[in-house]
Amino acid sequence: MIYKAVIFDMDGTIVDTEKVWERATCNLLEQKKVPCTPEILSLIRHNIQGLDITKSCTYIKNLTGMTEPVSVIQDEKEAIAHGLYEEGIKFITGFVEFHAELRARGIKTAIATNAHDLTIHLTQNALNIRHFFGEHIYGIDSVGNIGKPSPDVYLYAAKKIDMDPLLCIGIEDSAHGIAAVKSAGMFCIGINTACKPEQVVCADYIVESYAQIDIDMLFEKMADIKNI
Repeated sequence: MIYKAVIFDMDGTIVDTEKVWERATCNLLEQKKVPCTPEILSLIRHNIQGLDITKSCTYIKNLTGMTEPVSVIQDEKEAIAHGLYEEGIKFITGFVEFHAELRARGIKTAIATNAHDLTIHLTQNALNIRHFFGEHIYGIDSVGNIGKPSPDVYLYAAKKIDMDPLLCIGIEDSAHGIAAVKSAGMFCIGINTACKPEQVVCADYIVESYAQIDIDMLFEKMADIKNI
């Protein structure tokens, strides 16, 4: 098997936004008069990592007993997070160099994210992600709001770059994202950017950072592992 493309998740995989969304969760809870205790925050963090905003807000609503519709909670949380985006976000360490080496080798790349178009737009404004991916940035709005762990956004991204999913590697930082990659028939690299090994345990190949990926051996190495 010779892999010819790498499809990346966005939040937590190439963009360091975990603290932004965690602060948004805390601010939301405080606005709703729900104590943002370490125990509640840890429970929410563990269960929503890698979910789309609708599923994550449904979980928060059910856990805390919020009375508003999920759509209202979602709008409020997104508004908080988007305000925090303006304070500054950054790339995950090592991504820029890793992507440059893929590009130098002619490897196709794309983004497949649970994020909505507005979040993608704000990320573009902050970090110019189109410099890396051009138009190949695909979010949940592209697939009828069907989020991970369903494979739809990965399959859509592969189709848009004219690539058989079996020839793609997906890189993810969450259990739900990894499930989506594998359901799409792709080989999955789990990158433990959040320092939560339980989130990446089901990946085909696990690294702690981009620096641990041997770019010169990547595709040969992945093919060998998959054929074991």
